[in-house]
Amino acid sequence: VVVLVVLSIIFFPPHKKYTRGVFILIILFELISVYSFWFGENAAYSWIIIIFFPFFAIRLIGERKGVIHSLILALFLLLGHLIPIPEITINKSLSFNLNFFFIYFLVLLLIFILEDSKSKKIKELIEKSSESAQELQQKNEFISDLSHQLRTSLSNIILVNNLIYNSSLDKNQT
Repeated sequence: VVVLVVLSIIFFPPHKKYTRGVFILIILFELISVYSFWFGENAAYSWIIIIFFPFFAIRLIGERKGVIHSLILALFLLLGHLIPIPEITINKSLSFNLNFFFIYFLVLLLIFILEDSKSKKIKELIEKSSESAQELQQKNEFISDLSHQLRTSLSNIILVNNLIYNSSLDKNQT
């Protein structure tokens, strides 16, 4: 945890973009997760942290790349379950494997659906915003045209009034 905090401070300063630092952090998290899951004594407890990896990956690096990294992590974890490597001290019971991967892909699917609905909502709000901006522009044009027409008419009335007032016409002619 301390290492991840230090890495996040180093790679995510408040004034810089997160692209390179995010990828490095995601890859480091994948490597640490695979190592702790394969070689850790408490592999059953490390899955709790790994389950939330898709959420962080999708939120940090985007929907497409986050799903790809989540699937890569799942593939490496699955390889640890399927390939007999003597150094790997992982719980290889069938029920644990099925439960873990079912929950992992369920979380991945849920997050993917939530991100997709969020992006659709953002697109909908952008469309509504552009429609309201267009309506506002039309209202401004209408008010501008109306104001121009009123000013022209009033200017003509004032001009005729001034001409009549300044002329040398008697009262019978006006």
